[in-house]
Amino acid sequence: LDELWRRVRAQHPVAAVRDAEHALARHAGHPHRRRHRFLVLPRFGRRPLAFAVFERAGEECRWVDLLWDRRHPGALALLAHLSGRLAPQLGAAREALLLGGDPEGVRRLEDLGFTAEAVAPQPRLTVLASAPGLAIAELGSRLVLTADDLEPG
Repeated sequence: LDELWRRVRAQHPVAAVRDAEHALARHAGHPHRRRHRFLVLPRFGRRPLAFAVFERAGEECRWVDLLWDRRHPGALALLAHLSGRLAPQLGAAREALLLGGDPEGVRRLEDLGFTAEAVAPQPRLTVLASAPGLAIAELGSRLVLTADDLEPG
């Protein structure tokens, strides 16, 4: 996961850190939530292409966290297939995810049958902008958010 984060963080110049330490702290062994974590590797190779976390929330199989390498859109398609298989196993009637700041991801998921809705998230988080010269006015349109960013630890 650290390798994936190092490789793709430049694709997300304004984002919460998505490294292994973050994943362990937020998703492993949560006392009240059962989260399913997946690291996508290529069929032949060891360089991770995507990471996703799913959980059942009410009637939804919710994508809690997502990190993917845009150079490998098949990894996102694989995660969509996986979530479609996981939802019935969790007893969920539908899937849901929040994917702000990633228009390519939204477009690709729409191509796979997801429907986009406008939402007004109210995150409370601290971010580190790694893009030099990034204007404060750009933060709202470039900040990459997932459902995990909107919930307390």
